[in-house]
Amino acid sequence: MRTFALAFAFVVTLASSAVAGTWQTKGGYPACISEALFNEAMIAARNNDQAHFLALKGCIITKPGIPVGLVERGAGYAKVRILSPDAQHLVIYTNPSNIVPR
Repeated sequence: MRTFALAFAFVVTLASSAVAGTWQTKGGYPACISEALFNEAMIAARNNDQAHFLALKGCIITKPGIPVGLVERGAGYAKVRILSPDAQHLVIYTNPSNIVPR
């Protein structure tokens, strides 16, 4: 019974972490609408190339406190879902360090 309770608690924890609003942005990190654009943004950041970053259409620098739902955390990126002003879900890619508990 104890094993079942621990397994159930683990599943509930995983499920609740995917709900929008349980995480938020730390702010000051690039976020892009595709993984390819995010990779380009990271290259621009590593090279301190502001012109390259500004030329990327579909990338922004995040503000702190934007509620997000964690979709996937990979090596060097976090895929998150945010609610846009027109109530549509938007998936973006950002640095994993940009995603913190709410």
